[in-house]
Amino acid sequence: MPNNEIGSVYVLKNKMFPGLLKIGRTTQTVEVRNSNFDTGLPESWEVVCAVKLEEYKKLETALKHLFVHRRYRDDREFFFFPCEYEEDIKLLFELLSNSQEYNASNATDEVTVEIVDAENEINSRNEGIYKLLVDGAEYSLYNNDDVFLKAKFNKSDFSFIFDRDLEVKEPNFTDNYGAALKSAKSLYSQFCVNGDIDENGIFKLKDKRIPLKQMNRYTVVALNKSANWYEQWKDKDNKTLKKILNS
Repeated sequence: MPNNEIGSVYVLKNKMFPGLLKIGRTTQTVEVRNSNFDTGLPESWEVVCAVKLEEYKKLETALKHLFVHRRYRDDREFFFFPCEYEEDIKLLFELLSNSQEYNASNATDEVTVEIVDAENEINSRNEGIYKLLVDGAEYSLYNNDDVFLKAKFNKSDFSFIFDRDLEVKEPNFTDNYGAALKSAKSLYSQFCVNGDIDENGIFKLKDKRIPLKQMNRYTVVALNKSANWYEQWKDKDNKTLKKILNS
């Protein structure tokens, strides 16, 4: 029996969190959902944009997949967007809302097509959403105060190229919500299935190219602890990616 539940996908901002946007979904009105977040905060949340549709869950998932490289933490719905990117979010919703009548048979295809169209338009307008990362630049992964790993950014395919193989252990850390551990275990299982880990526990990257959208998962697995890659990786000037993206 088809699910005709209607919901909304929304983007919120708050003056207390400059550079961060919250992406989420609700079956309530966006105004009611928005008011639930204001408890105990000096500043109210503001709606940047919202769209109502049947396949709202698929749309929210598609959005979070598109912007995974900007996610603050795996277990949070906050994404880094310096002020100049707020218009990109509005543009994305305009493109997506052109076709709000989804059904079970075509929802996935339509959302995928709209996401691709939106991403191409955004990249065209802003010379790529990754313009703040320097092509060919070397970035270092820090574990506490020590350099653990280095990688060069390749802008042609939005990937990082690691400088060495990793000694990968089965994830066994704890985190408050379990989201980082679940994601790390999933990636580790993928390594095992693909035969990428030898008998000594060394992960052999076939070409050492890691897609940017996968960097948080690889960082967590490499360090074997809950981590935010935006805060763990730094450029040659010792600036974290978080600082670069918010500058």
